[in-house]
Amino acid sequence: LDQITETAIEARKIIDEFLQGVSDEKIFRSSFHLRPVTDKVMLVSTLPIAPMRGLKVSLGDLKSKLPELSKILSEKDDNQKLQMLDNMGFGKRKTVSAREEDIQAFLISDMVLNPAKYDGMRFVASELDLREEGDPEKRADVIAYKEDILYDIELKNKRLTETVTQAKTYADHLRNNLHAFSGRLSAFPNCSIGEIRDVKGIALVPWSDNSIGSLEQRGRESGIALWYFDVTGGFKIYTK
Repeated sequence: LDQITETAIEARKIIDEFLQGVSDEKIFRSSFHLRPVTDKVMLVSTLPIAPMRGLKVSLGDLKSKLPELSKILSEKDDNQKLQMLDNMGFGKRKTVSAREEDIQAFLISDMVLNPAKYDGMRFVASELDLREEGDPEKRADVIAYKEDILYDIELKNKRLTETVTQAKTYADHLRNNLHAFSGRLSAFPNCSIGEIRDVKGIALVPWSDNSIGSLEQRGRESGIALWYFDVTGGFKIYTK
């Protein structure tokens, strides 16, 4: 087992035990998730007030941090919630990728709360490290699972064919290295998954009334599904 898999197994034990005493597990999992990284765990917020802000902790500290997250969820005032996150040491928000962070956090939270909207697809991991030795940084935005299929969902703030290309590249990489990733992802603490038979890619891009063009053509040619987000009057994601 690699270090991340070992960390994921231990983190799962800790959070599963903790959630037995939580009144609403779905609300907790829709607000925070765990991202195992080597010998530590990143606590990641998907709260609208702090999307994708994280705090890296040791396995030894994870037990003591989870109750603090519950206290944040019970707080009614958003400003106070932010102050509590700051006090815990959660990272500051990056303004450069703010809209992408908004959408990424909304997708993860919505997938946990409303799985029927995603045809039963379940959230597994965010920012999954795909790098191999000597490679530049590669991270899959959102990993989801349904039946025996793993889904890599890549999102961009603009309608770019690059999003489709990236989704295909990353899905192909996962498929070609399932021996390395299947055990690790099965150990991840955000949900339980079974056997992985195949990997498919999804590109999540802004909605346009004229959503017929090079982007869609590239998706058809590559076998990559197109999903769309719309932030007009609140967040919406169209999966068909």
